[in-house]
Amino acid sequence: MATAFFMADDLYKSCFYDFHWSSAVGQYISASAGNLIRELTRRGYVLHYVVDNTQPAARVLDVLAVVSAVFQAAGLMVTGPVLMAIELMKRDNNQSRDAAALAEYRNEGHFVADKLVERCHLRAPPLGLSEHRPR
Repeated sequence: MATAFFMADDLYKSCFYDFHWSSAVGQYISASAGNLIRELTRRGYVLHYVVDNTQPAARVLDVLAVVSAVFQAAGLMVTGPVLMAIELMKRDNNQSRDAAALAEYRNEGHFVADKLVERCHLRAPPLGLSEHRPR
């Protein structure tokens, strides 16, 4: 399990050092980190990697987009209140790129993220954004 933690930590850290996403990078991450995650999953392990994202408001949306792409390429499900708030904004066709606009969605995003994690542990299908608690 320590290997999985260090792998996730290295993936996260890589997002902050002039990281440039491409399909080749995604394929590399999938072939390397993805194999480790698939093996851990086969053995019944679950990796929880919690990020206390203290990025400046001006960068948070871009940072989350890169982190999500990297972790998803590794085969990890990525969620959190801010990520779910972004998805809820998309659902409502709110195109704002202002991090302050997330405040309206943060509580609902927290609820949806918690439900998604809960369903992952039950091995149920992921929670759709249509199944949310009213604001």
